Amino acid sequence: MTESEKALSDRIKKCENQIEALRNDLTKVDKSQVESATKLDNVLLELGRLRESIEALKSRPAKMWEKLVYALIGAAAAGFMTFIMN
Repeated sequence: MTESEKALSDRIKKCENQIEALRNDLTKVDKSQVESATKLDNVLLELGRLRESIEALKSRPAKMWEKLVYALIGAAAAGFMTFIMN
């Protein structure tokens, strides 16, 4: 093997090692991306649950006021019926 062939062989070997290192890095990136996507999906699901909880809490005071109004109307109607019956 001549000196130039040896130099080329060494360069090829070095390139092959670099390509293998890049493949390993890409595999790690792919795995990391899958994990990130899974975590993002979980965060989005939890965000949806939080939105539902917030909406339920926002509607709760309105429901309480509705109950109060119905109770007042019922009391007024009962008082009116009692007044008419006497």
